[in-house]
Amino acid sequence: MHPPVLALQLHLPNFQYTSFKVTDSLQDVVTNARAHKTMLTEFFVMNATNVYAKALNLLYKEFPKHFVWDRAHNNWNFRKQGSIVGRIVTARPTDQERYFLRLLLQYRRAPVSYEDLRTVDGVTHDSFRNACVALGLLESDIPLVDCLREAALFQMPHAFAQLFATILVFCTPSEPIQLWEMFKQYCVPITTISSSFPLFPIDRAAAIIVEKFLEPFGMHIHDFGICMPEQSENGLIEITLQQASPAEFNLVTLPGIIDKLNLQQQFVFNTIIEKLHNKKPYVCFVDGPAGTGKTFLYTAILSYTSDHTIKSIVVATSGVAASLLPNGQTAHSKFKLPLDSNEHKTCQISKQSTLANELRHTNLIIWDEISMARRELIEAFDTTMRDIMDNNISFGGKVIIFGGDFRQITPVIRDGTKDQYIEASCVSSPLFTHAYKFHLTVNMRAQNDKSFATFLEEVGNNSCVNNNKGEIQIPTTSLISLENNNLLQLIDKIYPQNLLHPSSSAALIGRSILTPTNETVDTINNQIIESMFGEPIVLIARDVTKDPSQQAHYEDYLNTLTPNGMPPHRLVLKTGAPIMLLCNLDPTNGLSNGTRLVCKQITRNLLQAEIATGPQKGTLCFIPRIPLKLNNIHECSVEFIRTQFPVKLCFSMTINKSQGQTLDVVGVYMKQPVFMHGQLYVALSRVKSFDSLHVLIPSDINTGIHSSWTKNIVYKKLLQLAGINIPPLPNPT
Repeated sequence: MHPPVLALQLHLPNFQYTSFKVTDSLQDVVTNARAHKTMLTEFFVMNATNVYAKALNLLYKEFPKHFVWDRAHNNWNFRKQGSIVGRIVTARPTDQERYFLRLLLQYRRAPVSYEDLRTVDGVTHDSFRNACVALGLLESDIPLVDCLREAALFQMPHAFAQLFATILVFCTPSEPIQLWEMFKQYCVPITTISSSFPLFPIDRAAAIIVEKFLEPFGMHIHDFGICMPEQSENGLIEITLQQASPAEFNLVTLPGIIDKLNLQQQFVFNTIIEKLHNKKPYVCFVDGPAGTGKTFLYTAILSYTSDHTIKSIVVATSGVAASLLPNGQTAHSKFKLPLDSNEHKTCQISKQSTLANELRHTNLIIWDEISMARRELIEAFDTTMRDIMDNNISFGGKVIIFGGDFRQITPVIRDGTKDQYIEASCVSSPLFTHAYKFHLTVNMRAQNDKSFATFLEEVGNNSCVNNNKGEIQIPTTSLISLENNNLLQLIDKIYPQNLLHPSSSAALIGRSILTPTNETVDTINNQIIESMFGEPIVLIARDVTKDPSQQAHYEDYLNTLTPNGMPPHRLVLKTGAPIMLLCNLDPTNGLSNGTRLVCKQITRNLLQAEIATGPQKGTLCFIPRIPLKLNNIHECSVEFIRTQFPVKLCFSMTINKSQGQTLDVVGVYMKQPVFMHGQLYVALSRVKSFDSLHVLIPSDINTGIHSSWTKNIVYKKLLQLAGINIPPLPNPT
């Protein structure tokens, strides 16, 4: 609230935002002089013409302290010294020139034009990127060169091309063209270029493959100044190269999958296929508690649509769920969903874009884990689809399948109340309320342990016996109840010493210890990695404050922090250790936030890892160090960037992070009780039976008495809004 903040517009030359009514003449809109004037263009004008502004020699973000923006006339007017703070709207590094324009505006004082911003030491550069390089605002590419050199030694062209695309997108190299010239030949499989065609250009072959990895990010190789060579006359090799790029999940290789559906799944399948053939708008929600086969159902539907050339898109709210779906992507990355929760936002999709054209011709959209999505996200997607399809039908008239389980964790809200959780959830949106509801009830995952399936249902609905504290009792078959129970006993139960060996990585990846907080997760991971066989490799991150003047004061402090979603400053790894990816590096190819991997080789600049779950299981990939930005003032008062491998150990993970994962053996450590709706249900439902579940509830600190009771938070109103029938609670005993 104080001081007030003014968001300062940011746009490239002649890319001003403007608003107009449908009835307005576009010619009048374009020629309207007022529409051409923005905060940024008038900032340039004031620096060029206003004596006071010239004398102050201000940065763009400092301008609101001395001038007030007049919205009626679109210009700046003088004000007395005030406390208004300017904040230039953010731009992602993937939004290349706009990002570098913002970087220049952070450092260049009193520019009078875009051209002036691009001028450094009397030389006018042809791009904002090159101007940043000349000013030294971009870091050296030497670490990136070292990373690519190490990767080239492995002679894995497909993985190398993916790595090169990752570096272009996430690491903002200062000289991408030089990197391209040095390493393009390593992107091409030797067998692809036959000796029969010696004149086929290597650079075009490499460009075709890297371009395929850039497409999911909505980017092209020419965005980085790298030219795509002219098309070759040899079409055969062109086709071969296209096929050599990221392999899609082949649904045709799943014969008989439709015949394996149970009766409930078959009913949903038949209904959806009928709607697709009738080409009628349809929105439904598939309620599927953990283990009821939602992913199997989606796979069967997609297998059918693939075989009948029905265009489909499948996404999930979480990266983990997306990585388990055939050709799955995260909804945020695919639909360009807004990152903040502004109910007036729409998706960042231009009607003229390739993605918009793809959505127009798509017949079916599957969105899994919708229960984790905020209300504003599906409403933004609905608004965008209506706009793209030029109609006023829900989601543009497409067949939409929402899937999820509202017994599981709902959207995270800081300091949220029960009512806030429900209001923020998509369950409160009319778009969801009017959707047809299907309910899968047969637990296929726990079909060999019916009592476990019944127990999970009771936990999810909170229909099991509660004590006077609102706690439920964990069955003794899964409870670690030894005297003086402690964490080491749980660790030994889940990770016996004979498994802590690089050769046991397959067994390790199917196990995890779940706990509510990141602090406890880090403690457990550090204990287990010390016990694992092999030499530890310590990887130190570089922490840089956004404001250079703060670096000396805060660097040591920042090194001690591990904010949520960031890797630790001091990352200790061993060959064979299970790790988890912390960002969406390449969702189309299985590298999503939450994907579990196994360390294969570790160097100072490069990780070689193997994807351990999902359709891309067994695929080798390279992971570079990337800059990860933190600007959440709730976690740290200083904005900074940490350059580190975007992974962390996953011997243990938070309950929230485990949602969507299926594991062989799970330990649940309740040092602190759960604090969110559905957390206990998620923790207990990751396995198939009581035999695979081990729960540790530490003894009471004051009395030393062991308890088998633990907290279970369930918002029953949320379940009722989702159409879930909840049986009444039994009488406490």
